[in-house]
Amino acid sequence: MILSLAPALLPVSRSPSLNSNPSPESRLQDCGPRLPSISKGMLVLKMISLLLGSMVLRLQMGLLLQGILVQGSEFNLAADNYTVCQGDNVTLSCSIEDPSTKEMKFLATIDNSSCCSIDEQVIKVAWLNRSGILYAGNDKWSIDPRVQLLTRNNTKYSILITHVDVYDEGLYTCSFQTRSRPYTSQVYLIVQVPARIVNISSSVTVNEGSNVNLQCLAVGKPEPNVVWRQVKENFTSEGEYLEITGINRQQAGEYECITINGVSTPDRRRVHITVNYPPTITDAKGAQSEMGKKALLRCDAMAVPPAEFEWFKDDKRLTGGIEGFKIQNKETRSILVFSNVTAQHYGNYTCIASNKLGTSNASMRLYDAYKTGNNNSAVARMETSIALGLLSSAFVTILFKI
Repeated sequence: MILSLAPALLPVSRSPSLNSNPSPESRLQDCGPRLPSISKGMLVLKMISLLLGSMVLRLQMGLLLQGILVQGSEFNLAADNYTVCQGDNVTLSCSIEDPSTKEMKFLATIDNSSCCSIDEQVIKVAWLNRSGILYAGNDKWSIDPRVQLLTRNNTKYSILITHVDVYDEGLYTCSFQTRSRPYTSQVYLIVQVPARIVNISSSVTVNEGSNVNLQCLAVGKPEPNVVWRQVKENFTSEGEYLEITGINRQQAGEYECITINGVSTPDRRRVHITVNYPPTITDAKGAQSEMGKKALLRCDAMAVPPAEFEWFKDDKRLTGGIEGFKIQNKETRSILVFSNVTAQHYGNYTCIASNKLGTSNASMRLYDAYKTGNNNSAVARMETSIALGLLSSAFVTILFKI
């Protein structure tokens, strides 16, 4: 049965004038041939009806001329699902496998036309989707330039859709007419979209002890899974949102968002978290040196932002360069260098490390190696004399007892 679309025409009837004595103004508007008295609203409605009727009639004639059977067909097979990936090319083909039973086979392939034989008795054939006719025989009805007719002859009939997108998803129908009856077969095209990160938090700097919230929003079809991973410790957390309560300095570093839905390779993006904390002096080392020799005092401190170092001798701040020493700062370390130690260099020194979050200090001493050595020799000699004295006293005591 061919779909019958009849134009909807509204009859126009002449109505007698309700005003037998028109006013002067009416007479001015009544020049020319007499027309039926119709209100403006009715006139617009009738014009729309005529226009729609003409369009429907034109469509009906087109369908009749092409012989497209969109209703009254038998659906030989239930629609199968066919899955493709966004951006692929898909070829849709149909055929009659058994001319005696007219059983139809529907094929859908990607990037490769896999067509098959069509019975010679097929006289009309068309491809349709959910919104309309794509191809009727050799005539293209679709305005989409991505839809192309590949082959249409006695043995093959197939169409190609290039760069498939999500809006191509839906039901596709191959409809054909033999000399005896119409047939259709359908497939439901499912378009999958690779997972992709569309919004992610920017890198952030916080103070130690603060709370940090990161988000990673992803899209895809099917819906993708999202996982956060701390790169350094390989810690993972599932979900679009990552909340870190009371962050510490060990939790600083790179965090990677990974999203995947099985369609393509995972999408990955990284966020860097910087954790500020006050300085902590991790090592302070004094020295001993003879006069005229070289000596180094060292101070190590960890801090973010990096610490600034200052040196004091007793209560005097050292600037270096004019008093026989210089200060060398290397990232987390500060070194007080004496190239030629003098007597005034000996004493107590203090290293102070500071940043905007706090300070830390440590004390150390520069010793005179010669005096330290002499003192040690004097102590050793004294200890030797005491030992000899004690030994002599013990020997005398033993002799008297004998």
